Amino acid sequence: MDGISLAEVLARVDRVRCGEAVAVFAPLADALAAAHAAGGTHGVVRADTVLLAPDGIPYFDAVTAPGTPPDDVRDLAVLLVAALLGECGADDWAERAFALGVPAGLVTVLAGALAIEPQRRPTAAEVATALRKTCDPIPLDRLLGTDGVSAARTAVPTQASDR
Repeated sequence: MDGISLAEVLARVDRVRCGEAVAVFAPLADALAAAHAAGGTHGVVRADTVLLAPDGIPYFDAVTAPGTPPDDVRDLAVLLVAALLGECGADDWAERAFALGVPAGLVTVLAGALAIEPQRRPTAAEVATALRKTCDPIPLDRLLGTDGVSAARTAVPTQASDR
């Protein structure tokens, strides 16, 4: 399947809006939940292993590595924080998330997913549910480069412009 990597997208748009994050990351969390339920893991959840098909459907590439479900969830959360916030420090990401209008419910779930203790992390299914509860998905035209303005860096989004 052809696609563009999330790494390429983030290099072009700086960060994703909350509704775009739902459209990209909720299906990825669902895929991880299915893998975990079947006894598997992905093991290498990174921006270069997440692809967006031309129709906007997100998927993981076929690369896998040993790992655990909590590690997959943490890695997905790290990627989601980077996608939502752009460059920021590990210590101030939550403050930046609130400043950018990321819903509190999503910040809470991300904080849990980033917990040092693996047993404190939510499941991938819980991350998918939290994403869907916090924002409505929006089309990925800007990320896919089909909106005519995708080369522009993203302005600081407001919640009203985020949907």
